Amino acid sequence: MINLLLDEDKRYLSLENTQRKTLVVSLAFSFALLILVLLFFAMKMYLNNRAELLDVQIQEKQVELQGDQLQDFKEAIAQINQNFSQINSAWSKQDKLTPVFEKIYSLTPSAIYFEALSFKDGEIRVGGMARERDALLLFKEQLESEEMFSNIYFAPFSWIQAINPGFAVTFNYIPSVQ
Repeated sequence: MINLLLDEDKRYLSLENTQRKTLVVSLAFSFALLILVLLFFAMKMYLNNRAELLDVQIQEKQVELQGDQLQDFKEAIAQINQNFSQINSAWSKQDKLTPVFEKIYSLTPSAIYFEALSFKDGEIRVGGMARERDALLLFKEQLESEEMFSNIYFAPFSWIQAINPGFAVTFNYIPSVQ
């Protein structure tokens, strides 16, 4: 092919061709840049939404864990309260022994000395010695005159010696009478 164009026209066509190529490359670069920006924007939106979702899930888990811990604390407190009420109930059902022992002491003549004293299931056992048998008899009469004591039984060996007799007495305590 023969080229019949002038040099000036050749340069003009070459320049125009270069401009077209530059325009096409610029447009392609701009389009690629625009797609890249849109891609980064979409990734940013996705990551922000994901982060917000994770924050919400974390807060829900924290609330759930706090609720579970709170429920555990409530259950523990309820159990402790139940234990305290059982202890209080058992304590209130127990016989109060102080008035019983005070009553026994007030009925005891000064010539009688206790060596053993026990209380089990409403039964009181007392062992000791007296200076004389008359003090022991007075103690027996005073116990029998008291309504809060019943089934008073002195062991037979308690009455053998007239001076310094050892004794053992068993009697029942009636809690409703005081």
